[in-house]
Amino acid sequence: GISCPSAPDKPSLAVRQKGTVVATPPGSVVGLALSGPRLAMHALTAQGAAGVGPTYLVTEAPADHIVATLDGEPAVTRLREALSDVVKSDPRVAELLKNALLVGLRKKGSADDNFLVRQVRGATSDGMLLVGDPSIVAGETE
Repeated sequence: GISCPSAPDKPSLAVRQKGTVVATPPGSVVGLALSGPRLAMHALTAQGAAGVGPTYLVTEAPADHIVATLDGEPAVTRLREALSDVVKSDPRVAELLKNALLVGLRKKGSADDNFLVRQVRGATSDGMLLVGDPSIVAGETE
């Protein structure tokens, strides 16, 4: 099965072959192979994330995957502001940020609280963020 490791030093893949015994790490998902003429396959993705901080409007996105400003301020500055209090009050967030920084994206004015979660892949020296989504549009994406 495929697992989400509980710590950086824990395995993220557990493989068990017929006739072997392997301990499955905590947080693992179990896979089952089925076959037959009337079997249909449906794929889905489930993401788990908890939002922190306020929602900002992307005010400048000069290229695919690049967010320059949030509410008119450099994106890195806004990100630091949003995370500084949370990191101080919740040590789990600080630990999670060591491995990956995720942001939630949605169309401006969306009636629901559903966000598409994407990874922040890096930052430029002038405060722009490289985000794993090419569909970010200034003035339309929160």
